[in-house]
Amino acid sequence: MEGRDEGPIPYASWTGPWADDDPDGNFKAEVAAYSSLDPLATLTNLSRNLDIPLGAVVRYVLAKWASGGAEALLELGPSTVERMQAAVEEAEADGGAAARLAAYHQLRQMVGWLGAGLDDPVAAYPRGGAGAPRRVRVGIYGLARRDDRVLLVRASEHDRYPGTWSLPGGGIDHGEDLDAAVRREFREETGLDVERGELLGVSTRRDPPQPDRGIPDDVYAVQLVYAVTVPDDIEPAVTEVDGSVDAARWVALADLADLPLGQLATWTLRATDRAT
Repeated sequence: MEGRDEGPIPYASWTGPWADDDPDGNFKAEVAAYSSLDPLATLTNLSRNLDIPLGAVVRYVLAKWASGGAEALLELGPSTVERMQAAVEEAEADGGAAARLAAYHQLRQMVGWLGAGLDDPVAAYPRGGAGAPRRVRVGIYGLARRDDRVLLVRASEHDRYPGTWSLPGGGIDHGEDLDAAVRREFREETGLDVERGELLGVSTRRDPPQPDRGIPDDVYAVQLVYAVTVPDDIEPAVTEVDGSVDAARWVALADLADLPLGQLATWTLRATDRAT
């Protein structure tokens, strides 16, 4: 087996030894137990049955384990769970503070190595891939029109796409009502109170990581766009300090071509123009 920097890596079992007070003793015991097995027979059959190169299957198994983090607790097999449970049961049976402290240190070791490498995804996965944290973000946005103008906000330097103009709105908090979410976002980004109208559409996009800007997450955004009504006698003004937008204003439809519009604003305006 080839390593990225080390060259050929011996494929062999290992049984230690290690010191009784080794801080990584639990992990080494796990390696010793599993390395005595030979998984190549199973992987070879899988390779033949699926017509996938054996090396690719081996790499998949290793990468899936390394990137699984806490999920590996249930994927590594019952022995890990049994050993963790045994540590807890022994401490409870003893009832003493020393036994509980010993169990804590044992469990701390086991939990620690399950997440090894995940604290620095860029270093662990320099070419991206499984190391980038992935999440789904659901947001709510509003399209407000006034005669031949539309209300837009400009993304600040704190946003993924600074300088672009888009619709007011943002992520929905856990358990938040849709009306409450759109009102909160409009108050923060425009200072206006709004009323939510009909659903105009749902847009999706993927926002990849931007490590050079300190944005490690790979986000799949689901964006709900509603028609909204705003007061006629109040001008928009950003109220949130150091937020994701730094300007809000009414923009004439004829001037939209002169602005760097974001994907959501472009999609919404095209979709509503087609509908009308």
